[in-house]
Amino acid sequence: MARILITDDDDAIRRSLELHYRAKGHEIVTAANASEALDVVDADPPNVVISDIRMPGEDGLSLLKRIRVSHPLLSGLIWVVI
Repeated sequence: MARILITDDDDAIRRSLELHYRAKGHEIVTAANASEALDVVDADPPNVVISDIRMPGEDGLSLLKRIRVSHPLLSGLIWVVI
């Protein structure tokens, strides 16, 4: 199954998505903001990134652009922005 990174500043939404995808058999990693998400990607890149668009500080679209720049080999990564 896929390793999924879920990034959302709302704890309830992040936890809900985590439980849903974990129940489907996926490995889940979560981050509360863009900085945490980048740390996760640097340590062990996921197969899929699910990110909130509106977050304090850096938004989800900017996060995904930064991941693409800093990890160009992840071009096959699936991006989902909510």
